[in-house]
Amino acid sequence: MTRPPFDLWVAQQLRLEERILEATKLVAAFDLLVCRVEEAERNGAADPLKAIRPRTAGGNSRLATIRTLEQLRCSGTQRRVLHRLMGGSTSGWPGLVDLYAANADLTDVQRRYARRQIRLILASHPVRDVRPAPRSPWQEPGARPMPDAG
Repeated sequence: MTRPPFDLWVAQQLRLEERILEATKLVAAFDLLVCRVEEAERNGAADPLKAIRPRTAGGNSRLATIRTLEQLRCSGTQRRVLHRLMGGSTSGWPGLVDLYAANADLTDVQRRYARRQIRLILASHPVRDVRPAPRSPWQEPGARPMPDAG
């Protein structure tokens, strides 16, 4: 069985809409972390995926992964959650990169964990609707809406 591209796989596994997938920067983080894994492989690492795992990577490797994820211009909270979500955690979460590499289907427990992490990313930077808020006909352009009096 052939593996679908990461964006399709993760959207299906986590049941994410495209706008959520974009807002969480999962695909961009995946691309950056795969580059780190490939670099570790070129440098002769016995386990190249270890380079992105927060729980097993050495200090310099963790720092390099953090610097890599900083390219996404996300908050510190988002970066930490992305690192944990993609690379795994000490709690036993294997990470989306490992799961994707194994072409695995997420269990219900894994899906719930990953969706909790997605909520943490979105809570620190909510997805906003791109349509402008409706303006009342008597409101001047550029004026802020009046707060409710009730």
